[in-house]
Amino acid sequence: MILPTGVKKTNRSTAGFTLIELSVVVLILSIIVVAAVPRFRSTYETIKFRNTVYNIVKLMYYARDRAIIERKPYRVRFFKDDPAAYCLETLKEPEKEEETKSSRRSSRNRDKEPEFEELQGSIGRKMFFPQDIELDIDEPDKEDYVTFYPDGQSDECVIYITGANDETYTITTKQSVGLVKLYKEKKRM
Repeated sequence: MILPTGVKKTNRSTAGFTLIELSVVVLILSIIVVAAVPRFRSTYETIKFRNTVYNIVKLMYYARDRAIIERKPYRVRFFKDDPAAYCLETLKEPEKEEETKSSRRSSRNRDKEPEFEELQGSIGRKMFFPQDIELDIDEPDKEDYVTFYPDGQSDECVIYITGANDETYTITTKQSVGLVKLYKEKKRM
């Protein structure tokens, strides 16, 4: 319809949004994004921390099971140097020639600690801790490893793992049964 002045009348429902309406929507969306991004980062760090702890516990269960099944010691070794890491090791197989020589040796070498080597494949590779995670093994007289034996026993130890947000998990092992337990708080044993 044409108005008497010669201007065409536009239907309001077919017109687009005004610049002010679009600006208000963009402002509201940017406020939501700015508020949500730090929360996503914190959530991501928490998930990464928990996954690391659960992976260590799973690796310890795996080491215990493999030690019993294969009838040879396995150990989970922790490296505290930068970057911190952990890996699975097994008792090094003596070569045939060394076996006959070692059977002739005197008892002075019996006190020598057995040699371990990293497992081959994806299970044996060194896994690194995320940057903000701290590891504390509460056994001053022990090295940085937990050994699982063929009879189901293990070294007794307490491991504290602390994340960036000061959340601490405690992993314990019981010597007589090789039991691995996970606590979601710092628990003094």
